[in-house]
Amino acid sequence: MKKIKIKSIIILLCVFTGCNNSYEKITYDEKGNVLSIVTYNKDNVRHGKFINYVNNGSTRVEGFFKNGKLHGEFVLFDNKGKDTLTYSKYINDTVIEHIVFIDGKRAIKTNYINNTEYHYFKKWKK
Repeated sequence: MKKIKIKSIIILLCVFTGCNNSYEKITYDEKGNVLSIVTYNKDNVRHGKFINYVNNGSTRVEGFFKNGKLHGEFVLFDNKGKDTLTYSKYINDTVIEHIVFIDGKRAIKTNYINNTEYHYFKKWKK
């Protein structure tokens, strides 16, 4: 039996109403399962949605890039893709908010203002 290597397939996307010259790169494992989907701009820089999957097909990480920098929300899920483990918000590669969840509930919230951390330890309602 021939061994299949990890493949990357580039799918060019162009919507007739406002083509933005972006494309998605989809990476597969040796069994054909999707490992990640990353959106790139015309300059081959990450720009748009990013999704990383675990072997069972569940979403592990979901977030956004803007011109190669973390920008917007990034969420890390458990291996089943159900419970949120962490939530982070970025602006131009700088984290401004980070929340850690324990047993599906917010446990630690950290805000970043002028590179200073402000921690909040309390139990929020889910």
